[in-house]
Amino acid sequence: MSTDNINAVPLEQDRAFNPIFLVYFLICTALSIFFLLYFNRVFAWFVGHGIRTWTWHRYRIYIDFQALQISFLGGRIFFTGLRYHGINETFHIQNGYVTWNYWLRRVRDIDIGSAGAKPTKPAESVIERRRNTNLPCRINVSLNGLEWFVYNRSPVYDGVLRNLAQDNPIIQAAVQSSMGEKSSGIDTEGVESVSLRHDGRPVGPPRTQDFKERGGSSSDSVTSEDASLPFLLNFFPIHVECRTAALVMGNENTKAVLVVKTEEVSGEVDASETGSQDPYRQLFKFDFRHPVVKMRPNEDYKEDQESRAAKSKGPGREAPPVKKRDFS
Repeated sequence: MSTDNINAVPLEQDRAFNPIFLVYFLICTALSIFFLLYFNRVFAWFVGHGIRTWTWHRYRIYIDFQALQISFLGGRIFFTGLRYHGINETFHIQNGYVTWNYWLRRVRDIDIGSAGAKPTKPAESVIERRRNTNLPCRINVSLNGLEWFVYNRSPVYDGVLRNLAQDNPIIQAAVQSSMGEKSSGIDTEGVESVSLRHDGRPVGPPRTQDFKERGGSSSDSVTSEDASLPFLLNFFPIHVECRTAALVMGNENTKAVLVVKTEEVSGEVDASETGSQDPYRQLFKFDFRHPVVKMRPNEDYKEDQESRAAKSKGPGREAPPVKKRDFS
């Protein structure tokens, strides 16, 4: 065997500086820090920006996340620093997560006729309801640190304020009619009194005679109402657990604000049928641990609703001086 092509190599080579290894080391370190500490924040910024682009221009709702993480295998969405700002309410959540138990085959359903077929016997209905109550919820929400501010600026409140600010002859006629006929509900000529909407149409439950005149039936009406239920009801009931929650209710037109604090609150958000013409009713069943309820004077109080409506209706008038009250 020839040994002419064998070169002698020393055991200890020259330890020269390798710049390529340094570049790779810095890139790997930067990527590791980014994915461990900043990836969830960047992802939350893009998701929040996309949601705000639609909600703010359409509903004037501001939603922001500080960090967001999605676990597909666990069926969870983790979030940190969730902020929601709307016309009627604002809340801030320190951190929490939403779990979707997709691996459960049997879960609770809402107690509405469109959720499934109703049993024919009352005993079967009671048994099915008991079985449904013992089943777990499909969606569970766990929160830590909730701050909730309610301003009572719902569309109904805005409608009342708008009606106070302007002279509406239809509403005035309806109010006078209801005040004059509240004893019997029938006027002097024997004509049945009805309430009026803003457009002058009567308000009240539809009668069977009206359905027959239109060529329809009451069952068709119930079917159409069930078909028009909100899509959000498909996720009900939702189990909620929160640690360290606080609620403040009031606005600049209330002389006092309601402050509620609790160490822990747990419950469910559900929906059920109603005995009236309403398609459903929303239920909130919560248990509070060490709750504290207080009424405190509103330092931002300016004027009541009637004075504000009078200012919007006619020339501006100065509001009466605010009388401070101690609610402690």
